[in-house]
Amino acid sequence: MRIVIYDPDVLVDAVRAVAAGRSYVSHDVAQKLALQLMPGGSVQFGQLSPREFEVFRLLAEGRSTSEIARALSLSQKTISNYQSIVKQKLEADSAAQMVWIALRQGLVGGT
Repeated sequence: MRIVIYDPDVLVDAVRAVAAGRSYVSHDVAQKLALQLMPGGSVQFGQLSPREFEVFRLLAEGRSTSEIARALSLSQKTISNYQSIVKQKLEADSAAQMVWIALRQGLVGGT
């Protein structure tokens, strides 16, 4: 669960905009929309099976294939196969690009 706390001034601006019949989009949402409109910005996670998405997320967190295999009770070969399938579906050329996609989509935290 993600809790978002907004500055009271932002909430007041949003209420005023809606009360005046206008739409309001927060800065965070506007930024995500802008990224999706950029070439290559829309990532189709719906193409991934639940297991593929789980493996993708764990890889993006920096887990090794052996760690993921142990955690999911699967073989390292199976995890490597999932990694290849995910890279193909997300059109990622490398593991680093997969991490970049996950960071950009907010699936893993950046420092």
